[in-house]
Amino acid sequence: MTQSGKPQTRSEKIVADALRAQLHPGDRLLEGVRISDPVKGDIEIDFLLLMPGVGAAVIEVKGGVVSYSGGDWFTKSGAGERRIKPIEQARNGKHALRAYLMRQPEWHAGLLKTEWFVAMPFTSISGDMGPEGRRELLLGADDLSNAVERVRQQLMSDATNDLIPDNSSIELAYELLLTRQVPVSTGFKSFVQSHPLGFALVTAVLATLIGITAVFVGLEEMSYWVALAVAGLATIALGASRWRKYQHLRRDMIIAAILATIVGAYAGVALASTPTLKQLRGCSPSYVQCLPIVEDLDCDAIEGSVKVSGPDVYRLDRDGDGIACEWNEPKQD
Repeated sequence: MTQSGKPQTRSEKIVADALRAQLHPGDRLLEGVRISDPVKGDIEIDFLLLMPGVGAAVIEVKGGVVSYSGGDWFTKSGAGERRIKPIEQARNGKHALRAYLMRQPEWHAGLLKTEWFVAMPFTSISGDMGPEGRRELLLGADDLSNAVERVRQQLMSDATNDLIPDNSSIELAYELLLTRQVPVSTGFKSFVQSHPLGFALVTAVLATLIGITAVFVGLEEMSYWVALAVAGLATIALGASRWRKYQHLRRDMIIAAILATIVGAYAGVALASTPTLKQLRGCSPSYVQCLPIVEDLDCDAIEGSVKVSGPDVYRLDRDGDGIACEWNEPKQD
């Protein structure tokens, strides 16, 4: 049985599909397990495989092409290369799991036999990757078709005094982890990660507010571009530089939010031009440009032509063509 607790990356989905297809009767697979460890803080386990008569496997997933050089791990993808710490994360997950179970009053079985593994679905592995990255603990692209069997064999070959769980121990561990899970991620960050279109909506609202603000501060002719530039750049910055683990969402987030920014920016200009908001700005609602609300006004006090959008209260449109004070425009040769 599986339990999903978080949005999946493309790499995690590949690993999840492979593991689910290979489970033995009685095996339990949990995804996105969060444990609050008193020493290491919040620990997230990508996949936890519980196997009766065998033990538990903590599986850390790393996407991109993973390499090891000079004592450091790296992953390379379309977003560039960055340093990662897969073994440290996997090992922390192993110890956090065992410590968590030992703290539960219902658990009387002792230390659960557990091993960590690192799955790299886009990386071909030929041997050890550094002194800690033993080949038998690494699941590369060519290992996924029999990943569960490799994990089982490794756990069964380790000679330790730790508890080899029976069916009842596996079920108890599963219940303790499943029923007491804290949500993987909450708040705005989780909303963005899980709902790219929701993020687009938030960006559209932001762009609308920026568009209205730009008009209010006197940037009426540039309000659309101001809104588009600010909200669009913010969207790209958020989508491209943060939440690297959720690379599969970047394109959706950026495209959806930029489209929403364009719509939102136009909406901001349109809303700021409504009669009610124009009056709040001290502008006559009868004209597109902001003309002050006064008893009378003539073209000599206005620079350039003016579009008439309502009753011509200042009698500026002499020929009734909807454009007032057009003689203010410089003549072109």
